[in-house]
Amino acid sequence: MSAAPLTKPNQIEPWPRGVDRKVCFSIGQVVARLKKEFPSLSVSKVRFLEDQGIVSPTRSGSGYRKYSEADIARIRYCLTEQRDRYKPIRVIVTQLEKLDQGYDIAPAPVARVVADGGEVIAPTRADGTLTFAELASLTGATPESLEAMVSAGLISLELSGRFDKSALQTVKAVKVLNEAGISTRNLRSVRVAVERAVELIEHVVTSSGAERTEQASELATHMSDLMSELVKRSANSSGAL
Repeated sequence: MSAAPLTKPNQIEPWPRGVDRKVCFSIGQVVARLKKEFPSLSVSKVRFLEDQGIVSPTRSGSGYRKYSEADIARIRYCLTEQRDRYKPIRVIVTQLEKLDQGYDIAPAPVARVVADGGEVIAPTRADGTLTFAELASLTGATPESLEAMVSAGLISLELSGRFDKSALQTVKAVKVLNEAGISTRNLRSVRVAVERAVELIEHVVTSSGAERTEQASELATHMSDLMSELVKRSANSSGAL
């Protein structure tokens, strides 16, 4: 990060300068405004950014958070730095402090992978692995929730210190279940059931080399289909569906 001092008046308006600071948006409206750009954005994520010092919303007389266009610009800046440059919050906070002081921050270029719809989905590593910060940025998961998933054995770090590419879909699925009221801790039982299923497959796969991989993969697909159907059937019997 490079910082070049600008000509500064005695009192500098916080960044972004010249943007409307009239507070008129609720936290829900802020999320709605930014949702198309950042699909994983949630109310809890905006609150987390407040806790980290990215933005300081005004409180109404009844205690509700109220945001301005300038606040939304700061949130957008933070989310963009996380998504496109995979920067941790502490670095972004420092950058915003520099911008508030009148310094110009020169962004460093970063390699990206962009999907058909234009969404940045991952850094361009050949193996598709993700760092802790990248996984949090791409999914909108908090560091605390990722740590809980690691503790529950739902995702795990490789020897490289990164997560394999399958962690992305796993975290997204766990987030949906969390939002529905199923805690990460209670998902340990799912992991145990999967481990037992894999043991069954290992016991019957007798081939070796590429043939073994193909056979195991085929059986894993059938096992996954079976588990999915059993869950649906049980949920239907209990009246959940």
